[in-house]
Amino acid sequence: MDRRGIYFVFVIFPERNDLRDPEEFSLPRRSLLRILGDLEIAYCDPYDAFAAREDMEELFLARDSVHFTLEGHEVVRDALLACSEKGVVPLIPGRRHPLNPPRP
Repeated sequence: MDRRGIYFVFVIFPERNDLRDPEEFSLPRRSLLRILGDLEIAYCDPYDAFAAREDMEELFLARDSVHFTLEGHEVVRDALLACSEKGVVPLIPGRRHPLNPPRP
């Protein structure tokens, strides 16, 4: 994709167990973030937006640690908009991340 000039960005979706107990469940997320950073691949991570919520349990479907409720999807939307404002996610036509500039 990089050779063809195709813009891409990863969105790292939070998982309820990692939010509840990061000491036990954060290794996969931390490893992925390290790999993306090492490779200089753009990503948007709404983890902090989820972790800051007092009603975090209400953001996930009952008995499901990965799928979001409507309110959880709204938190993801807001995080994507915040990443767009930082230039990470190309929600604004023509905006590109500095790690993946247009090719001449």
